[in-house]
Amino acid sequence: MIWAVVKDPGGTNATVRVVNELRALGKEVKLFSNGKAAEILTERGMEHTANPSAVSILEAVFSEGKRPELILTSMCSQGGLGKYLVPLAWHHDIATVAVQDFWGARLKTDYCDSQFWPDRIIVPDEVGKRLVLESWGDYGEENVCVSGWVAFDSLATFDCAAAGEKVRKRFGLVKPWPIVGFFGHPDGNAETAHEVVRALNENADPVYFFPRWHPRASTDDAADHERTKTEVLAFSSGERIETNSISSKELTTDDIVGASKVVVSIFSTTLVQAAHLGKEVVSVLYPQYGMRRWHEITKLEGFPLTDLGCSALVGEYDGLRRTLRGAITDTLGLGDAQRRLLPTDGRSARRAAAYVLDMLRR
Repeated sequence: MIWAVVKDPGGTNATVRVVNELRALGKEVKLFSNGKAAEILTERGMEHTANPSAVSILEAVFSEGKRPELILTSMCSQGGLGKYLVPLAWHHDIATVAVQDFWGARLKTDYCDSQFWPDRIIVPDEVGKRLVLESWGDYGEENVCVSGWVAFDSLATFDCAAAGEKVRKRFGLVKPWPIVGFFGHPDGNAETAHEVVRALNENADPVYFFPRWHPRASTDDAADHERTKTEVLAFSSGERIETNSISSKELTTDDIVGASKVVVSIFSTTLVQAAHLGKEVVSVLYPQYGMRRWHEITKLEGFPLTDLGCSALVGEYDGLRRTLRGAITDTLGLGDAQRRLLPTDGRSARRAAAYVLDMLRR
């Protein structure tokens, strides 16, 4: 049996896809959740054990004379259950594999101490592999598997035109205005929301504006979240569409990203999703706001999506205005880099699952 442990939305989405592939290949997997994952898995109707402590899991299992062959964990904010299971598993000779859903996630922060390094790690691409090896100096290259972007396997067959039709019909959007999606983070959104709304209003190019909140925003930074909601009310260049009260079963983030011409955020995973779909992608990284927060969370210098040329980077207001105007009325010329550097064949989770099974056979 394999244990799989998840915590945050991004890590959950990626790791659960690997779990589903392992189960499809005949492997028994027991799912544990903590943090937001407990709510997400309950909404999806997936059987899981919610919010146990690492110690309680091991004590309960070993008291029953049972033990997993391997622990598969996401790498999420503040580590969570999966992080603390790694050293415990090592002491009991249980193999561990971590799944990264984003470049450099927590490598230099929550997982910087070598006691929390998993035996193997699955990353989305060669950039992710390089970041692991640079961040964990003594970690062996042979312990890193490049699987592709597991969380975005479904995009291989995703129909943006159908998503656009669905969203426009759902909200009665009859004007030929483009959709601009603004996607928030768990915290620190208000200043960026203010700047984006200000730029859209001053450009005066009519759009349908879809602000979308991160599932943890109301709990991780409640004051910032309330201010952010106030900031977007000032939007006046077109029509603001409220979607955050609508169930994800009725309207998903995929639907909104697929329907959008332009996707704007700070450094959200949603930007990577949008780049996979060939959207006009804008990363707002003012030095005093977004870029500072990127450094705080990752300890990395640049944001890989912009470094690769798959997203525009804006660091000041005039650049934001120009970039949004270009994205809305024309194109930013990102398509070639997006197609070349962010391929998807829908088999990333399958490759990750095969890697885990191969590890068990050795």
